[in-house]
Amino acid sequence: MCLAREPRPLLGLEVFRGAPKLRRDLNAANATPSPRPKSIVTPQVDLWCVGLGSIVVLAPLVLFGDKTILGLGLSMTAILTMWINMPHFLASYRIVYRTKESILRHSGASIYLPAVLLAYCFYAIAKAETNLAHVEILLMVSSGYLAWHYTGQIWGMMATFGVLSGNPFSNLERNLIRAGLRLQLVWHVTWVLQRVPPDYPWLLKFAGNAYFVMSVMTAVAYALALAGFWFYRRRTGAPPPLRASIAWLALCFWYAAIARDRDAILLAQIGHAVQYLAFTGRVEANVYNREHPQGHSLTARHVWIYFGLLILTGFFVVWLFETPGVILANDIWGAASARQLPIVMLAFINIHHYYTDGVIWKISSPTVKQDLFSHLPRG
Repeated sequence: MCLAREPRPLLGLEVFRGAPKLRRDLNAANATPSPRPKSIVTPQVDLWCVGLGSIVVLAPLVLFGDKTILGLGLSMTAILTMWINMPHFLASYRIVYRTKESILRHSGASIYLPAVLLAYCFYAIAKAETNLAHVEILLMVSSGYLAWHYTGQIWGMMATFGVLSGNPFSNLERNLIRAGLRLQLVWHVTWVLQRVPPDYPWLLKFAGNAYFVMSVMTAVAYALALAGFWFYRRRTGAPPPLRASIAWLALCFWYAAIARDRDAILLAQIGHAVQYLAFTGRVEANVYNREHPQGHSLTARHVWIYFGLLILTGFFVVWLFETPGVILANDIWGAASARQLPIVMLAFINIHHYYTDGVIWKISSPTVKQDLFSHLPRG
């Protein structure tokens, strides 16, 4: 191109005279910060909470079989449980029992299920003197239900970060990824069945065969999810949101870790709880801001108080079950029942939490959208 041959020289003069303004406009555009990525806490905190932290912790065990992390001991495990895992159970209670309206709207989770489940738990404790079958049923239901809970939460987080990215997963991508998660769910159930009591040899044989088959099918589960990611990239021209991909990868690491050593389930639970607390913390902050429109500067302090109260309440609940609860059970039913009481009540909390969590976290619900996303800029 040779502008000197252009028959309209004024055009070049106009561009030249407009150059300073153009440069100022370009400088202003460069000086304007790009929009901050939408997040639950911050993009970096989200990334670590949603799974990067647990991946880093479990990587030596998963990749090299190094069980050093499992040598933390019972004391460290108890500390992590009290400071992270127990608060994540109580955080769901905070949401469902926050208001009378919420209790009535979720009456199945807030009233009817806990009433029926609690009655069965007391029946199991009373029968524990002569028969532990009911206690074992509760533990198996709790362990199996955990598979649904884990995979359901992972998809919920993937969907959330897809929405926050501005490019949600399509129906095809969602179906592929969720199909893979369902296969991982079945694998988790067969993993649980490896602990079937030896009194049921036929069930043990079936569980062993099913576990082998589902371990092979894990490759199919990965392939389905990766196909969903590939279609996402093909449709949008960009890879899936990093936080969504890390959430899925974290589940893969949890399951690989517990396949290597069953004790790793305690660390998987901690990773799961950290994921959950980031979201419940955001809900607490958003609800506080809505109820105290002039108190935004106090939100951070309120959230820290909220987490502190969850921890203290967790300590109280554990003490209640293990001290006065055990003493009372011993006086009413006997020593064998008293030993089972903390175990049964923990199963109650687990099962109730899993059900409640599935009820209150409906991303299509206007209430959930408001509570979870009201801190984000509109548009």
